[in-house]
Amino acid sequence: MHRAPMGGKPDERRVPKNTKYEGVRPQVDSGFNEIKYNEKFDLSKQNARFRRDENFRRLKSTTLARFITGEEYVDFLLLDLRDPEEYKQCLINNAINYPAPMLSRSVNYFTQEILQYNNKSEEGKIIVLYDLDERIGLPAANLFFEKGVDNVFLLSGGLKKFGSEFPELTEGDLPRPPSPTGTNRSRMSAASNISQKSVSSNKSGVSQRSVASHVSNASSGVSGAWK
Repeated sequence: MHRAPMGGKPDERRVPKNTKYEGVRPQVDSGFNEIKYNEKFDLSKQNARFRRDENFRRLKSTTLARFITGEEYVDFLLLDLRDPEEYKQCLINNAINYPAPMLSRSVNYFTQEILQYNNKSEEGKIIVLYDLDERIGLPAANLFFEKGVDNVFLLSGGLKKFGSEFPELTEGDLPRPPSPTGTNRSRMSAASNISQKSVSSNKSGVSQRSVASHVSNASSGVSGAWK
């Protein structure tokens, strides 16, 4: 005969809640985790988002524009990850140059500016990274997180997208994509050069065969005369 377990079925038993301890948090520090990360950025969820395989949040161009213009106040540090030469040609207003290779240093890979903002999200401080088109920014942002920076954001679309939407908030000349017409011309020129080389090679081959034929005939004539 089957008997029910003492206290009823396991799925029917409920532990009564004690409202007295609802606000008590565990004292054991289990380290940084996703729950703590999300708690820190409750105020920024409407402006930032996660993507799969990314340990950082993304920031839209419109959101960064509001930060720069002061329409929405956020204490942010904007880092340009490109080379100094590219940074001098064009940059987003208020950006500081921090070349991505600096992250590969064994020591002193963070500047004093970064240390002042590192993990200061509870004070309303965040770090925003950008490059031209995210190719540098993606691995750099993940590396920032791996080095313990949990308040790092990446500008979606990079300088290219931001500059096309808010050119008034950039300094210098935005990089221009190569002209399709120029590309076609260069391709046509290359094809023309190849064609000319091919014709020249054919003419040279015909000429060499003609000379060889004349030499052969002459040799036959001389040989026949000596016979």
